[in-house]
Amino acid sequence: MAEGKSGGGVQSVERVFDLLNIITATGGESSLSELANKAELPLPTIHRLLRTLVPLGYVRQLPNRSYALGPGLIRLGYTASLQLGTYAQPVLQQLVQELGESANMAVLDGRMVVYVGQAQSQHSMRMFTEVGRRAPCTTPAWVKPSWPRSRSSKWCPSCTRWA
Repeated sequence: MAEGKSGGGVQSVERVFDLLNIITATGGESSLSELANKAELPLPTIHRLLRTLVPLGYVRQLPNRSYALGPGLIRLGYTASLQLGTYAQPVLQQLVQELGESANMAVLDGRMVVYVGQAQSQHSMRMFTEVGRRAPCTTPAWVKPSWPRSRSSKWCPSCTRWA
């Protein structure tokens, strides 16, 4: 999978991220042979990479000998989302002041959104979601005004994405 991607990057780093993405795409758990098949890498290479990730906490080996995403990734993702949410906070607060409604910021992750920032209004009836929560991206009206797009992009309602 990682062949010819970076044009000067570190191949083993690309391979590690390929493995993490494969484990993610398969629901968070994959066997060694499944990883080898999807990554198109030899079993020994994958095993060495996983043996490096396990003690670091980014991958864990399950009792059935398959591999799953590890808790170290939670820390990385949480910190990344905090940074983005922190940078957005002044803008979210300004939206609350101008509109009088709660403002939430989410990033698109496939067909899901992940909430990364929030500023609450003073109304007793308001939207509440937890920062870090994932939700299906099924509301084009919510996504359309918040999605950065070029002049040439066009909304595709059947697949909830910009084409």
